[in-house]
Amino acid sequence: MAFDADFAPFSLSLGVDFSQGTAAENGFGGGPYFVNMEHLTLFDAGEDAQMYCAEIGVDLGAWLSGLTFYGAKALLRHNNAQKGSEFDATLAYEVSKQWSVRAIYSSVDDKMTDADFENIRLFVELPIEEIL
Repeated sequence: MAFDADFAPFSLSLGVDFSQGTAAENGFGGGPYFVNMEHLTLFDAGEDAQMYCAEIGVDLGAWLSGLTFYGAKALLRHNNAQKGSEFDATLAYEVSKQWSVRAIYSSVDDKMTDADFENIRLFVELPIEEIL
C-alpha cells in the first residue's frame, strides 16, 4: 500500500509492504514492492514480515534547475520485532533529459546480521551513445 502527495516544492511518500505465510522475493532488484531502500528490502525479514517507509522530497529547482533532495526512513519488522532500519538521503541532479547524477548516503541498522554501517554511493546515468 502506498500514498504519495505533492505540495510543491515538497513531496511526501508513505509505503507499507507485508509478506504473510511466505517470504517475499527479491527478483528484479528488490521485487515489485512499494517499499524498498538502497539496502534493506522486505525479502530480508523472511516470512510474515512488514516494512514501513516515509520519504520527504524537496524540489530545489528554485536554487538550481533539476536539483532535488530526498530523505527516507524505513523500518523492517518480523513477528512484531524490529529487524532493521535504514535512513537514506539522496541528492539528485537531472543535468538534461538524457543524463543525471545521484549521490546517496545510507545509514543501516541490520539487526538480523548485526551489521550497522554507513555508506555513500554516486550514480551517473547517461545514454550509451554518450560513452561510445
